[in-house]
Amino acid sequence: MTDSVFKKIDCYSIHVDFLDAGIAFYKKLGHDLVWRDGEHSAGLSMPDSDGELVLHTDNRPFETCLLVDTVDSAIESIVSNGGKLVFGPIQIKVGKYALLNDPWGNPLPILDFSSGLLLTDSEGNVIGNQK
Repeated sequence: MTDSVFKKIDCYSIHVDFLDAGIAFYKKLGHDLVWRDGEHSAGLSMPDSDGELVLHTDNRPFETCLLVDTVDSAIESIVSNGGKLVFGPIQIKVGKYALLNDPWGNPLPILDFSSGLLLTDSEGNVIGNQK
């Protein structure tokens, strides 16, 4: 038996034109702000999950990110079993990110927490990483 490559769904990432408007809309739907990284991105809670709604203002596509132990080992496993690396890996605030496709062309956006979870101040502003 092999260990699973994908550990859980980490986030549902959504583009918004303006971060404050996006936060206001999703707060009205019952999702509280967990963290905010300036005017670039914010994470909002989903009460029955530790996954997050992640709002962003850059040109990233909509995606559902899958958490892996390490991006490098996940890439190796996925590619050696017929998948293809599309983009990355790149460094992101919490660790590494890469986009792969399975053999049928389905996207597999993956990330790890190798740099540590985000550390926030009392208002939810990102001030670094937890070690």
